[in-house]
Amino acid sequence: GAAILPPIVQAFAHHVMSKKFRTAVEKFLADNCRAFAGASAAEEQDLEWTNIYQEYVAVVENQLEDFCKKHSTPSDDVFYEVQDVMKSGSLDDEFLPTVLRVAEYSYFFEQVTLLADRASHMERANEGGGGGGEGKSGGADDSLSGVWKVDKSRLDKPSLERYLAATRVPIVFRGLAMGTYFSNKNLIVLHDSSTISIINESPFGMQKCTYELDDRVHEVANPWGSEVPIRAFDDRGAVTVTQERPSNLPSGSTISHVWTSESGGRALKCSMHVDNRSSSPVLFEMWYKRE
Repeated sequence: GAAILPPIVQAFAHHVMSKKFRTAVEKFLADNCRAFAGASAAEEQDLEWTNIYQEYVAVVENQLEDFCKKHSTPSDDVFYEVQDVMKSGSLDDEFLPTVLRVAEYSYFFEQVTLLADRASHMERANEGGGGGGEGKSGGADDSLSGVWKVDKSRLDKPSLERYLAATRVPIVFRGLAMGTYFSNKNLIVLHDSSTISIINESPFGMQKCTYELDDRVHEVANPWGSEVPIRAFDDRGAVTVTQERPSNLPSGSTISHVWTSESGGRALKCSMHVDNRSSSPVLFEMWYKRE
């Protein structure tokens, strides 16, 4: 079944998703991202980055003050409980991890660099998806590249609820998870013959995943930062990304996302298949339109 979470962790996740908290964090990142343009986690960390991160942590802790008073729990204890849940591996879905990592340097660095490079990613995505680029193997007409927005008119709530249940999102978080699908934020796709990068701007923050399209299993960092086996391939412009061993589903289960261009490139569809060995398959379709 779905993971049972300590009440303090449930409350914490809802708190860090609240508008007041998100606004404070997002404003700080936007005001301070310029120093991080083009930065990579692999290079030596600049002292200025460390100083900005310390200021960021102070903003997060400041936003947690009310929460800690309300729950009569020091912030260190809250983070200790959160760390405990993350280490247990009992909650391994695609929604919450990023929120629970809000005070970690890896989360901060990912958010601030994606924000700093956002305009250049969008420019590249629009060039790649315009049909006029010099795409390899079949040209850019096959490319899923572009800046996309959720097409809410085509969002089927009952099948989304079935998908969230099938991927074992804890019931206490399904409301938050639903919100990510009804988001007004952008989805940036960068697709060429060898890789696809998907930059998701959700209410949890930004996240970039890059997949090699070689139909071989690669270890890819999931939102927790732990490596998971993913296989991806491109079949004439339709890209399939499969999670080979979702840790919270029975052995032999898979979760596949199939990305296809629709309506002559004006729409993007993501068909999400949950193939669970112990129950019938579930399909949920997510539609996007060009921004």
